Amino acid sequence: MVIVLVAFLLRIWGINFGLPYVYHPDEPRYVAIAQNIFKTGDLNPHFFNYPSLFFYLNALAYIPYYFVGNLTGAFQSPDDIPAPMMLAMGTGQTPMPSTFLLERFLTVAFGCAVVALVFLIGRRLTNNSMAGLLAALMTATSPSFSFSPLPPIQSERL
Repeated sequence: MVIVLVAFLLRIWGINFGLPYVYHPDEPRYVAIAQNIFKTGDLNPHFFNYPSLFFYLNALAYIPYYFVGNLTGAFQSPDDIPAPMMLAMGTGQTPMPSTFLLERFLTVAFGCAVVALVFLIGRRLTNNSMAGLLAALMTATSPSFSFSPLPPIQSERL
C-alpha cells in the first residue's frame, strides 16, 4: 500500500534527530524504564503517568538488540547497555544512540500500523474503499501524527 509507504517515509525522516543529544525531557526516561525492565526482569515500570504497554514492547525490543550486540562483541551482559544521561534543563545525552533509535523505530512501526488500521476502519464503516484511503492518507500526512520524534505516548497528545 502506497499510503503506508508514505507514512513510513514521513516517520523515518528525522528518526535520528539530535542524537547523541536528546532534547525532549521525557524520552530518556522512557528508554531508561525499558532498559530497567529488560535488565532486571522487573515488570513494574515504577512509573505510572502513562500506560505501560509501550515500555514492555520497548523492553522486548531489547532482546534481539542485545542478542546482536552480544554476537558482535558489543555487550557481554545486559548491564553493558548504557543508560541515557540527563544533562540540564530537559536535555540529555546517550553514549549509545542506537538505544534511542530502537525506541523510535518501534514508534515508526506503530505509526505505520495505525495508518493501515485507519484504512481498514474507514473502509468497513462506510463500505467504501475510497473513504478508507482518504482517512489513511489524512492520518499518514497529519503533521501532529507524522513529524514527531517523540514516542507515541507523547506524540498522540500534540
